Amino acid sequence: ELRTFVLKYMKLTFTLLFIGISVSCIAQTDMQTNTHTTDKHAVEFGASLMLRTNDSTNSISQHIASINLQYMYQVNERSAIGIGTGLEYFNRGQNIEITQIPFYVQISKRLIKEASLCIDFKPGFILPIRGNYYDNLNKAVNYNHEDFFYAPYYEFGLSVKLGQRVKLRAMVRNQSTGVIYPTEERRSVFGIQLIFN
Repeated sequence: ELRTFVLKYMKLTFTLLFIGISVSCIAQTDMQTNTHTTDKHAVEFGASLMLRTNDSTNSISQHIASINLQYMYQVNERSAIGIGTGLEYFNRGQNIEITQIPFYVQISKRLIKEASLCIDFKPGFILPIRGNYYDNLNKAVNYNHEDFFYAPYYEFGLSVKLGQRVKLRAMVRNQSTGVIYPTEERRSVFGIQLIFN
């Protein structure tokens, strides 16, 4: 049942991304044949690192490393909307490691029309697909699929263009810790992301 659920949403997401890439290619062809056409479509690749520090010791208590692919559509000069997915490694502390897939919608708004500074909101859904923890004997124990906690998340970001095809994004995300045992709670992580298009 879980495998069917995962495959269904992966197929849907990759189908939408394929449509986005196809539309982007068509738009690029139109742009080359007609100089008055503006490119409203973009496929972006991102790599990010997010951290959370322990409040009492200020040491890193968890981190998320991820890669993602997203399709963005430029609605007007200041607004864009898109969809995306990716693959994330989540070390949530307490000797727990989780591999998860995010599915999200991104809404971006340019703060000043002439500037390259954008603010964005990214609501999404986290799907943990694999995880393990280390017991008292330092032996890895795999989680069962019923141990995972599938939950929505949200993320806020502020991005600036570093070049024609590169952006740097600072962000904060609030998400579930992914598994019920030993705790299921929501935590905020902070990070940076490099985006290429």
